[in-house]
Amino acid sequence: MDWNKARKIDAHIHILPEDKRLEFIKYQGEECTWGKAAELDVPVMYHSNPCRTGFHDSCAPDKINKMIKVFTDITFITAHMGGMKYLDAFSGCTWVDISFILPELVMLYGIKQTNRILRMFGSDRLIFGTDYPECNYEGYFSILNQTDFNEGEIEKILYGNIASIMDI
Repeated sequence: MDWNKARKIDAHIHILPEDKRLEFIKYQGEECTWGKAAELDVPVMYHSNPCRTGFHDSCAPDKINKMIKVFTDITFITAHMGGMKYLDAFSGCTWVDISFILPELVMLYGIKQTNRILRMFGSDRLIFGTDYPECNYEGYFSILNQTDFNEGEIEKILYGNIASIMDI
């Protein structure tokens, strides 16, 4: 595990974001702590696509929002824009990636409402994600080109924001 890149926590491990076990866990024999992420200044992506109605969701954005408040020296990225709980992600999560969720929003709400949702977050908070692309990348590019984001804003979403987080 190369800690000099980034860290992703997948909620399917069934550990809530605020669980104290995440302060010190081992991954492939290496110590992985929140302190280590802060020390090395690497971002942590937390998988967030809650989809179970009526169940306690360990990957819901409100859980990630709590972590952001506690671990203020870590850059958190919320995967999938918080899924269908994107309003919870908007209210507290800092960076959000648009993998999976972008074509879903278009399918459910159409391009105009999807544009409003993306605008609500703003181009400064959106990251093009590759975690689970719902369609081929050209589909994502096509959707972004149908929004009212200008070329500079689309460049920030596609690579500028993550480049600034990763300091590359």
